[in-house]
Amino acid sequence: DHKDRAIFVTTFASHLVRIGEVIKIAKKMKREVLILGRSMGRYIQAAEDLRLVKYSANSRIKTYRNQIKATLKDVEHNRGKYIVICTGNQAEPNSVLDRITKGEFHFKFKERDSVVFSCRTIPTTETIERRSIMERELKKRNVHVWTDVHVSGHSSKEDLKDFIHLSPSHGDQRMEKALEKQTIAHKLIKPENIHVMKDGDFLKI
Repeated sequence: DHKDRAIFVTTFASHLVRIGEVIKIAKKMKREVLILGRSMGRYIQAAEDLRLVKYSANSRIKTYRNQIKATLKDVEHNRGKYIVICTGNQAEPNSVLDRITKGEFHFKFKERDSVVFSCRTIPTTETIERRSIMERELKKRNVHVWTDVHVSGHSSKEDLKDFIHLSPSHGDQRMEKALEKQTIAHKLIKPENIHVMKDGDFLKI
């Protein structure tokens, strides 16, 4: 039962479709939507300028620290009124969720509040450690922490076979190597025409 409990959702600011889905869920729950964080505001503003979305019509977007502080004071006293979408899915320093867990804002999570990480952790040592610390702090307060609420943005094997003919692929080195093996195995492209690149590599064509 989430009545009178705070619900926070964090995801990549660039994932506008996911933000839109949370707004739809909030409407079904009869909760108002608060979107907090500078990067969230920037992406949404850019998308609205291009007439791709109209999120500001259905939510309150706050980007500056003083605005966010004032908004979180309201959430503190009206916990069941809102769904908060905010920055901090990778526990980035100075993100909204990071500042809350470190006690830099008036708002404090309470028992049975929910924090939904609608993404996976980027697999770097630093990020994994930061997220682990954040999740541990939340769980100390008996907050419900929902992780990996996410549909992968990376294609399946059969999708990749079709996609390889359309444009370059992306992913970490493990994914790229797997794609290379599939491509060669299915004789889609000659091995000499496959180049697995690392950040900073140059390919002269």
